[in-house]
Parts: sequence; C-alpha cells; structure tokens
Amino acid sequence: MTRKRKRRSNVVEIGTGPAAVKIYTVHRKDGYPMFSLYWNEGGQRKYRHFACIAEARLIAQQITVRLTNGLSSCDEATKRDIELLRHCERTAIGFGVTLAAAIDEWASARRAAGGIAISDAVRFYQANRKDLLITRTLAQVAEEFIESRRAGGNSEIHVRNCRDYLGRFTGQMRGNIADVTTADINRLRPWRRV
Repeated sequence: MTRKRKRRSNVVEIGTGPAAVKIYTVHRKDGYPMFSLYWNEGGQRKYRHFACIAEARLIAQQITVRLTNGLSSCDEATKRDIELLRHCERTAIGFGVTLAAAIDEWASARRAAGGIAISDAVRFYQANRKDLLITRTLAQVAEEFIESRRAGGNSEIHVRNCRDYLGRFTGQMRGNIADVTTADINRLRPWRRV
C-alpha cells in the first residue's frame, strides 16, 4: 500500500537573504492545515510548526528581525504572550497609569511590604487607618466652622444661623467627624429647616 504525500499549496517568504523565513502551508490528511516555518541559523536548518497562520507569521517576523540584527537564538513571544501584554496594558490604563508605571509602583510596594503579601498589607491598612486620622469630635469641627465664618467677615445673622443649625445637628449626632457618612447626614436632614 502506498502512502499519499501531503500536498503543499503555497509558500510565504518573510524577510530576504540570510534572514529569510519560509512558511509552507501543508494540508494534512485530517483536513486541517499546518503552517511550517523553515529557516537557516548557525549553519543548521531549523523549523517550527503551527496550526494558526497569524501566529506563524508573527514568529516568522520575530525570527527575521533576530537574524537581521545578528542576535542569537532566544525565546520568541507567542501570540498568547502578546495578548497577555495587551491585557496588562488595558488594566493599567484603567487606573490611569502606563504598564511601566504600574510595575514600578508594584515593585516599590513589594519592597516596602517586605515578606508580606501586598493584599495583606492593604487589608491591614484599611482596618487600622482610623488610627492614622486626627481624631476630632463633631462639636470641635462645628465650632471651628463657626469661627471660620466669623473670621471670614460674614454677618452676625449668618454666623448665628450656622451656630443654630450645627447645634441641632451635633445634638442628634455624636462621635468623631471621620465616622459621619452621607447616609447619616441625609437621615438627619430635618435638623436643617429649608
């Protein structure tokens, strides 16, 4: 029984001269195409096979650039590597920074955190950041606001109204200024007569 040879339908050449890489399209018996790269490097004929023409072209271009620049054989970036790079760039841009800036920031945070995972350091900071803020009561802040109105040259009626409104507010709300939320202010809105 004789075997049928695989048929080649076309050849694509990327690059010229000693940096040429040929892509042969081979139709396999199972009906799927296979894209084979062949090139000469270091006195040897080398090859790689791919199922996707786009990836074969990408690797062929990288090999051509490498051979043209006289670089030794190294790892080529695969299509997956490039997709991953683009994903990382989009993620960094979502935060308004470049990928290089994001990596620099991560490396700086990693050095500062030492052996602790950055996510653990952030959780610790969030749990303990109340200690980092200056603790001031609502009454202290209200009194400072009234003094700023008086020092700003506002009328005595305006200062008296501010004292009255803030007096009602601080009468219903106790605690530190850092603990006040928008929901608290909206809930206690009747303290201000409009």
